Amino acid sequence: MGVAQKTIEEEWVEKNAPKILGVDKKDLITTQLITIIDEYDEVIVKDIIGMFNHKNTQEILNARRPGSFAKAHGHIVNMCFALASINVHCRNYFSKLESARIRADREMCSWSTKYETAIYDQEITVEIIGALMSFKTALDCLSQVLAAMYGYNLRTWGDNGNKVLKALNNNLAEKDKLSVKRLISFIKKHQDDTRDYIDLRDNLGHGLTEYQKTISGFFQHEINSKPQNPRVEVNHKVIDSLDLMNGCRKFSGEYCREVVALSLSDIIPGITIGILDNRYVWSHNIIASTDMSTGEAKVV
Repeated sequence: MGVAQKTIEEEWVEKNAPKILGVDKKDLITTQLITIIDEYDEVIVKDIIGMFNHKNTQEILNARRPGSFAKAHGHIVNMCFALASINVHCRNYFSKLESARIRADREMCSWSTKYETAIYDQEITVEIIGALMSFKTALDCLSQVLAAMYGYNLRTWGDNGNKVLKALNNNLAEKDKLSVKRLISFIKKHQDDTRDYIDLRDNLGHGLTEYQKTISGFFQHEINSKPQNPRVEVNHKVIDSLDLMNGCRKFSGEYCREVVALSLSDIIPGITIGILDNRYVWSHNIIASTDMSTGEAKVV
């Protein structure tokens, strides 16, 4: 029986595996890749796909739970495609932002009104919504990765990760419970961060709040002033959409990488991680917050 012929793509990946994935050819498991365009794609490919394409990961996961590697690997790849989609939406947003601002400015000038005006541009808002939807997809895939690795059934990042925490606390064998303490602590620590993205995705993607109360158009505070970026409101915070998109792509890749690394470091000796180091960590640049007693937005 003849040996299966390798495709040109497979040969290229094997040849370039040390450089692209950070995995030696002899240790490479699959040849699945995502195009690297910038540093955020590089994190997805090298730090996540690269980690899961190492034969040590396959051998030890399967020794711990037979068949778990194949299940987890499929969900890892799905998660990485979702993370790459976030980056695509962000690149589109950044490339479209200035031309959309010029269009808005032209429209506002033609109105010559004394009132504060706002222009919605769907070229911009669809990219914001798309990035948020892709982040939630990545989290749902991440939930399935953990379920495959730890041997329980869960398909979504339900209730801002609370269902994942419940599964990790209640469905593991006694020998596994001590090893997931760091993972549980990490998920809890960053639930405020994930909640903002999930709630904003639900509000915009599923219409849970009135659209104009959740995201603004380009707007002017003063006549003939430069139109300001659209802003979003989530959990009583007002955030510039530029900050939101920067944060979404930085936080999503780093968060998913750390959860995967933590889950593997508890299983595979030698894997070390740094908890959300300064390379990609981002926190909301809050423009205003809502005074809960009066309902009014106050500039921070």
